[in-house]
Amino acid sequence: MGALFEPIGEGAYLQECADLWEGLKTHADVTVSQTIGRLAQKGIKANGAVLEGDPADQLIKAVKDNSADLAVIGSRGENALEGFLLGSIARKMATYCPSSVLLARHYEHRNATESMAELNGKPGLKALVAVDDSPGAQAAVDFVVKMGKGCFSEIETVCAAPLMILPPGFEPQVAIEELQCDQTEAQPLADKAAQQLAGLSETINTHCQVGRPAAVIMERAREIGADMIILGATRHARLERFLLGSVSYEVATGAPCSVLIVRTSTIG
Repeated sequence: MGALFEPIGEGAYLQECADLWEGLKTHADVTVSQTIGRLAQKGIKANGAVLEGDPADQLIKAVKDNSADLAVIGSRGENALEGFLLGSIARKMATYCPSSVLLARHYEHRNATESMAELNGKPGLKALVAVDDSPGAQAAVDFVVKMGKGCFSEIETVCAAPLMILPPGFEPQVAIEELQCDQTEAQPLADKAAQQLAGLSETINTHCQVGRPAAVIMERAREIGADMIILGATRHARLERFLLGSVSYEVATGAPCSVLIVRTSTIG
């Protein structure tokens, strides 16, 4: 049996889609142009491009093609975690991007406009630098050193002695001894990082605490009102031999402020 009705409006629908696509592309071109202008006002030379395709895949490709040292991504929506950081773009960028990644987001309990106003009124950033005895942590410290003086008003180095996840058959007494060793090692690691960062800020503090590293880092950032958390992407430290999961990704998706994930490949 043939169709009772001929398709109605198919051509109009296709034209509407084409018009919408052109409108979105025009908007993207304008946004890129405006961004280049804003950077130029700050003395930063920039080039622009509008990419088509999967956002994360295209951004990662652009990073590789341009041998970029840092990818900067802004959050979107009123709820940054639900609208962006838990989405596929941030997950792919934090996991697969070959460069360091700055996830720039507005402060907790403030919208983007309020956050920008607060940020512009600051003489420098209050940074929390997460450290342990891993190459990734050292890369994060080296990255901060390269940023130089004038960026920070206050720096705090934080080292978390992790609560251990004991495998079956592991002797509790051995675990206690290992935890005590971790606590003993944590403060010197924080102190060493603070010494390396000396001179970058008038105020440099240290903080050590027993707990799940990601939770310790995020809670401390809230307590001190940090503007940015800086940590290494690779964390294979002795202090984390019983820790499951990615600390950098967990911090990126739950932090109350912007997060800079540093990769060792970007530190020369």
